[in-house]
Amino acid sequence: MGHLLNTTENQPEAKLSMPIPSVHEKTTTPNSNQASKLDPRNANAQAEEHARSVKMLPAEEKKQRRLKCVGWRGTSHCTPHGPRDPTSDKGCYDVVINSASGYCEVEDQDTDFWHPGHTIFNIHGQSLLWEILGTAFVNSFEQESGQLLIDRRRHTAPLELVKFYTVKSPNPFTRLKLAYGDKDLFRFAWMKLNMPFTMIQSPLAVAGKVINGSFCGMTMVQHDMKGEVLFLHRNSNKLSGEVKRKKVYHRAQAINNVREKLLRQGICEQPQ
Repeated sequence: MGHLLNTTENQPEAKLSMPIPSVHEKTTTPNSNQASKLDPRNANAQAEEHARSVKMLPAEEKKQRRLKCVGWRGTSHCTPHGPRDPTSDKGCYDVVINSASGYCEVEDQDTDFWHPGHTIFNIHGQSLLWEILGTAFVNSFEQESGQLLIDRRRHTAPLELVKFYTVKSPNPFTRLKLAYGDKDLFRFAWMKLNMPFTMIQSPLAVAGKVINGSFCGMTMVQHDMKGEVLFLHRNSNKLSGEVKRKKVYHRAQAINNVREKLLRQGICEQPQ
């Protein structure tokens, strides 16, 4: 595929870095009646289609994983791939006889299960984005366009490239769902032109209160170069200077809620 957004000539081909994808060893347990009625040809076709959709691990890449036993799942027809037989299921510490057919269901405790489709943070080494940009994948923090400090006199070229990425029509970022809005576009422009930039190394934190043993909060905490708190982002709960919530007398409201609940249950008076 050609570089759709090239702005310079003689741009070298991008070298994609292939990280180890998340692997989920937990096997689903379809209904035994449906499995027994499934035509073998259709079953093979579905299995082949699923196999083609699974991303292969890079060659010679190994990673130690923490697997947790879920249980022994019994099957029939003397094969682990046969119809499910729930009556033969056993726990992780139960003895399984040699003649039993089935499989051990495990759960990968080190895996992060991201949404398989397009999400607002779906930028990784295997994204089509890097091939279209013509740049190599860089494993770094993502960039939010809300708080940036830019010397416009020294960085006119990358700013023009950001404008190009934003207003180009048709826009491949939107059409192919490669990025979300203006997210990461500044980072892509600086990387494309090999311009130096610095990102805050302290990751985001969340601010809130602990109420009755549960954390309640949605405010993002951003840090400065020294790791000190610099900015609080309230997300959807903005400070507008106006009172948007009516004053609520919680005790009276709680009494009314209890009274209505008792009336719905047919209890008309307080038990003695």
